[in-house]
Amino acid sequence: MELVRVEAGVEYARGVVEDANIPTSSRVGEWNPWNIRVHNVGGMGVFGAAFWLIDGKSVTVRYGKEYTLNPGEALILYNEMPREYCSRVGCNGEVMYSEEGSYVIRLAAVHREDDRWYADDYKEFTISVTGAPRKAVVQGIVTGILGMPVSGAIVSLNGIRRMTRSDGSYRFEDVETGDYMLSVEHWLYDRYEEHISVKEPRTYTVDVGLSMKMMYKVLLAAAPVGAIGGVAYLRKK
Repeated sequence: MELVRVEAGVEYARGVVEDANIPTSSRVGEWNPWNIRVHNVGGMGVFGAAFWLIDGKSVTVRYGKEYTLNPGEALILYNEMPREYCSRVGCNGEVMYSEEGSYVIRLAAVHREDDRWYADDYKEFTISVTGAPRKAVVQGIVTGILGMPVSGAIVSLNGIRRMTRSDGSYRFEDVETGDYMLSVEHWLYDRYEEHISVKEPRTYTVDVGLSMKMMYKVLLAAAPVGAIGGVAYLRKK
């Protein structure tokens, strides 16, 4: 991918990175979140974002599905033909590093000319990666109605309990290898259970989608339009 500059107002799009984040320290085998938001300030061309591995060893990028990148390779994350002069796109995913060492990653704003992609702007990160953890991590996000995060749910892993945070996330560290029962409970939703087999010391991501209890589904169906917010305050006696 070649870095170029394009003056605003020409036929091509020109991307600017408004925000980009990725943790600057990690361990081998752990999944790490990243995100980028790009703003088109150029013309009506095709633009988007890219995950660009500059230096280090190979990485696995999770964005819809999993991709392996080697140094010098970039993954186009999103692209579109904007309907208006300015348009924004946001992308987020996870990355896992294959070996110990230092990695250089650019989260970039890109545009396309003919069949070639160009980087207009980027934020560069240097990531320090240490050895694989001796024990596993089990983590994930709990969602409910309309895919919204569920806070305050009780997540249990063979009896060890955690409460989901405001973003619906939970995390168990120092998990030994073996077979586990993961359960999730919340007063508004049916109990969820899943068997998990931890076979090696790495990060296991287990996202959970909860189903609303039938009695609340009936109440929700009978509620007036615009009253859905009130359902959050119903509790069983």
